[in-house]
Amino acid sequence: MVQKILIVDDELDKKRKLYNLLYEASLSKNWYKLIFSTTGEEALEIIKKDKKQEISLIILDLRLDKGEINGVDFANTLAASHIDKKIIVWTAYKEWSNSFSDLAKNNIIKVIQRTDYSLLYLKDLCDAFIMGQQLEAPGKQGASANSKMLGYHSIRRMVKSLPERQRYNLFVEILPIFKPETLLKIKNDLPQSIDDILDDSMQRSLLKQWIEEQQNVYGLLKEVPPIRELNDVRLEIREKPMDGKIYIDYFIRWSLDGKHHSKYIKKSLVEKLPAELRNPSQFPNSPDSLAVIFKKTGRSRKKNNDS
Repeated sequence: MVQKILIVDDELDKKRKLYNLLYEASLSKNWYKLIFSTTGEEALEIIKKDKKQEISLIILDLRLDKGEINGVDFANTLAASHIDKKIIVWTAYKEWSNSFSDLAKNNIIKVIQRTDYSLLYLKDLCDAFIMGQQLEAPGKQGASANSKMLGYHSIRRMVKSLPERQRYNLFVEILPIFKPETLLKIKNDLPQSIDDILDDSMQRSLLKQWIEEQQNVYGLLKEVPPIRELNDVRLEIREKPMDGKIYIDYFIRWSLDGKHHSKYIKKSLVEKLPAELRNPSQFPNSPDSLAVIFKKTGRSRKKNNDS
């Protein structure tokens, strides 16, 4: 049985093509099918008629102006009817999610702010959930044919999109699968690796907090996507040797949709960076060039006197 994702969105006249393009690769592999509804009322009817339980996941907008009930009412009604359907909320009205009932909250996987940047995150969550459902389906022995088609990079991206607790559980569950000699190597290598990873994590967290503060409090760095949607973000230092001197420029560097992007940081803003990021040596037990720092050294050149 091919599982289905129900998309409830009142702007399907504009977005149906977008959804089909977004999920094109997964649809072509027959991982799941998409069905659509523009109102909460219609979506409830579709679910009631789903006698074979083919609908595994709902992508829900909250506004839903074309019907009498909005997305919050839809989710609350579904939960009150004891219909256990998992929901990913993708909406421009994220604050509305505060009105979900306690029962409805049990069905909500994630509430995602609707932006251009969150599209791939939405798709990855759907892929991760559907593949997980196939692995856990009663009677299944091992991975399904569909899940075996997942490449390394797809799996890595999906794991990164999972909530923190699920990533931890996955790590614990995977360890026993390794051969004893591999586990011994992990045991020997892990202490130093953990120290390095912890340093990296501390700095990424520090950098993310700083970026988020600049965006939300001071209205700066708007070219950088909302930081909660980024896993890979770094502070990049570029050195430019010129006339016997070294000039240093700072950039925010991030990865999104498989592409690398960067944003120049003005000197006045660099001065507001946490000291630990401007001076990595302040982190004890850290190498000179920390993982969060991506240093690019430019070629030596002479300064143009006319500039």
